[in-house]
Amino acid sequence: MKIEIDGIWYEWVPSVHDTFKVLEQDGSFVRLQVPAHADEAFVKSYIRTHGAVLLQRQKSNIAEAIEPIEIFGIPHFVHHQENCSQPYIKGFRIYLNMRDRQWNDKGIDSLKKNLLLQLIIQLVGHWEEQLDLLAGEIVIRKLRSNWYNTDKQNCNLTFDTALTDQPADYITYIVIRALLSLQINSKKEQEHQLDHLLPGWQEKEEALVYERTKFRDTDYDQQ
Repeated sequence: MKIEIDGIWYEWVPSVHDTFKVLEQDGSFVRLQVPAHADEAFVKSYIRTHGAVLLQRQKSNIAEAIEPIEIFGIPHFVHHQENCSQPYIKGFRIYLNMRDRQWNDKGIDSLKKNLLLQLIIQLVGHWEEQLDLLAGEIVIRKLRSNWYNTDKQNCNLTFDTALTDQPADYITYIVIRALLSLQINSKKEQEHQLDHLLPGWQEKEEALVYERTKFRDTDYDQQ
């Protein structure tokens, strides 16, 4: 398909890859690789949002992939629309107001943190009923060495912001583990309960331990 925007013709072809990539550039023509799930409205919005970047690549004649934003292990692309009062996610898109042309790291981190808090509140509410307990305050912030911390006296829970980069099923495991640690002191008994509540939890534990090895001290400079 082809579309003309600001004097530039864009042609795009669907791909199994979850990235937008400049395949060919020649004067006022740009050929793009786009994710297969991207419809015409999505591609138009993407071009309007990232047009300057694409044209810069045209000048330098560099074909380079524009990576999506990963949230909960799933790639998402920015999509602009009118009358959008605040950023939100639907499907695999991040929706922003048409005037929001600057989508910086701070804005992304803020949105991801809010989404993580919403997800964890939902999960805690569900598993509180299953485990017959009541958690206290839930906080999302950077943690130096753990995915979560617990305050057993007040039943408060703190979760690491880095969970936004993990799949939802891993986050579910962390929430269950955190709740069990409020209820049960024995690690062996916690794992016994996990065997019943979440069969195969060991695989998630191993993966999360490995993910933790990638962290550097500089990741915790800003609390």
